[in-house]
This record gives sequence, structure tokens and C-alpha cells, in this order.
Amino acid sequence: MIKFYAVFTRKEGAVEVEFPDIDGCYAYGFDLADAYNMACDNLYCCLSNVKPERVENPSTYEELRIRFPSENQVILPFLVDSKYCQTL
Repeated sequence: MIKFYAVFTRKEGAVEVEFPDIDGCYAYGFDLADAYNMACDNLYCCLSNVKPERVENPSTYEELRIRFPSENQVILPFLVDSKYCQTL
């Protein structure tokens, strides 16, 4: 299992989601629950196009908290089976 973290940022009327360790992997929702569900779906779609070696050492919670210190942001983990990372 690989643990990826997503950064949830509250905006007016929406929650934006970014996976900092996966280029181009974003999602959004109307609230935190909606954004989380959308992020789950998008994460698996993005991982199907990422080489496994690009995701072997994802950022830790502590590293991301330093990069994203805003109180307006929540960092949540996602556990992923490495078989979902496909070789291109």
C-alpha cells in the first residue's frame, strides 16, 4: 500500500483538492465529503497513467504541512494498492 496525501482547500462555495505528488491530479466538490469522493475517483484515474517509480516516495504529512500551512487547508491520507500504478 502507498499512502498519498491530498490537500483540501476551502474556497467560497467549493472545496478544491490537490495531490501534490501526482502531476495534474486535482478534484473539487461542493463540500468536504463531495470533494473527498471526487478525489478518490480522480486519484485512481491519475494513477493509471503514472509510472510506479514516480510514486515510490510520496510526501509525508509533515512535509506537506510545511508546504501548505494555511488554516484554510486540510490534509487527508488516501491508501492505494500499488497495483493501480501502471507502467506506461
